[in-house]
Amino acid sequence: MRTPLRAGVAILVALCGVSAAAAARESGAPCRGSTVAVVAHQDDDLLFLNPDLMDDYKHGRCLHVVYVTAGDAGKPMEYTLSRERGMRTAYAALADTAPRWRRADTRADGRRFVGYELAVPRRPRVHLTFLRLPDGHSHGTGDRAQHWQSLRKLSEGEIPRMVSVDGVNSLTSKELTHTLGALIAESGADTVRTLDPGSVVARFHATGRDHSDHTEVGRYVTSAVSALRAGEIKRLVHYLGYPSASLLANLNVGVTESKQRLFDAYLSGKRCRVPCPATPQHFPRFYLPWLARQYHD
Repeated sequence: MRTPLRAGVAILVALCGVSAAAAARESGAPCRGSTVAVVAHQDDDLLFLNPDLMDDYKHGRCLHVVYVTAGDAGKPMEYTLSRERGMRTAYAALADTAPRWRRADTRADGRRFVGYELAVPRRPRVHLTFLRLPDGHSHGTGDRAQHWQSLRKLSEGEIPRMVSVDGVNSLTSKELTHTLGALIAESGADTVRTLDPGSVVARFHATGRDHSDHTEVGRYVTSAVSALRAGEIKRLVHYLGYPSASLLANLNVGVTESKQRLFDAYLSGKRCRVPCPATPQHFPRFYLPWLARQYHD
């Protein structure tokens, strides 16, 4: 069984915009609540936020997952598109259905972000949104291909704004916080899941530093939620990223295998323009430590 060391933090935040019930009616999806997950890269949710997202969906909650960076690692746009394709394959596997997605771009603060929706009849809705800001690399240096931009440099004021890898959007630090707040508000979510802003690693005394993008996304989301007007009780949960590998495995074999099944689907979709007929024969052992663990505040 999973043995979380402490329950997720409950906080009072206000959310304006469409309610979860209204969103469910619009899509015809039977949502029993709604969860927003905001992560840095395509696969962070699979590695660090699961099995909680799987449990949310299993219990009838609609999911809206926001990926802040392109996860590009300085590579050409096709690499970003392959990772986005992999996430669509993974969430279709989570919903136990064919990966039949419709383009459903998301608007926030006058900007339009690439989005896809998997609206399966009589099942909770899944929506994926991609902001496509440049990957900052582990230490926040950025990459030459994207003019050394990074979330860490943006948050510390070293650069005035970031331009998405597709050149469509440009965001200052304040605008990014406000955009994330708008996305959370408009989803009508009652639960927000994101990455560790630094407090989780301190509490659990894990060794090692997390990826700079993980930490910065956790901080931006925390600020965005705090800035929303009071009105409804929301649950904000922060998840430990790479440093969790130094802690004890706390997920049982069945849960670990379920996480690996979704990660297999992600890798399959990432490698193929259409779903591959079988999972990869050689699963990268690099990812195994995080499939057997989940730590949150």
